[in-house]
Amino acid sequence: MAQTTVAYKCPNCGGPLAFTPGSEKVTCPYCDTEFEVAKIEELYAKQEKMAAEAQAAKEAKWDTADAGSEWGEDEAARLQTFTCSSCGAEIVSDGNTMATECCY
Repeated sequence: MAQTTVAYKCPNCGGPLAFTPGSEKVTCPYCDTEFEVAKIEELYAKQEKMAAEAQAAKEAKWDTADAGSEWGEDEAARLQTFTCSSCGAEIVSDGNTMATECCY
């Protein structure tokens, strides 16, 4: 069975809001502030939208699609590949690497 309840917090003090049946308002038992249900839902919709935009911006920061997936011929010629004897991971280094270790 799907959960259909939502627990809103008071924008003033962070306490849980209580809904009183028969009214269109929710009340904070800690700071005694009353809010209209539509206003609280609008506030939380804005917060969810801002959180989704922030998450999208964070993920876009690490988007490597434009970085390219193939090494150029001159780059590949300078790389050395080793195989980890413990886990089989591929370790790639350039010609200047004197020592390295498997990160896995």
